[in-house]
Amino acid sequence: MPENVSSEVVDWHRSVAVESDKAAWMLVERGELSNNERMQLLTFASVARFHWSAVGDPSTRAHAEMLFSLALSRVGDGPHALEAARSAYEYFDENAADDWERAFAHAALAHAYHCTRDATRHRMHHRAADRLGSGLVDGKKSFFDATFQTIPAP
Repeated sequence: MPENVSSEVVDWHRSVAVESDKAAWMLVERGELSNNERMQLLTFASVARFHWSAVGDPSTRAHAEMLFSLALSRVGDGPHALEAARSAYEYFDENAADDWERAFAHAALAHAYHCTRDATRHRMHHRAADRLGSGLVDGKKSFFDATFQTIPAP
């Protein structure tokens, strides 16, 4: 964000990003979505991604990219989901990511590869996500499991 931007604008970006992020995650965690809900999910994830790109640090932007990938997968846009998932995965792979972040990154890749009909990579990333996810505890595990159960198994 340019240095001459007011704190009110930064606060606005952050507020919209947080609320859009929450709304998108609520939909990501739901099993079946109607067409309208899938479009809402994509909209919320896009809005969150846009606003986090303005005020988020690199980790937050990678989380937003991962959420965007999951939304794109839910609407069946495999090629764009894969692009966003790879971007998030690369960030978490190259930086000191927690296991839950790595599990989500693999899950996003698994879903994107499922949408692009790449069964081999879908299976590989689904297994990696499952392995990492099984080692999570407390809130991180339930958060991961709620999303992971929406991703088709190989």
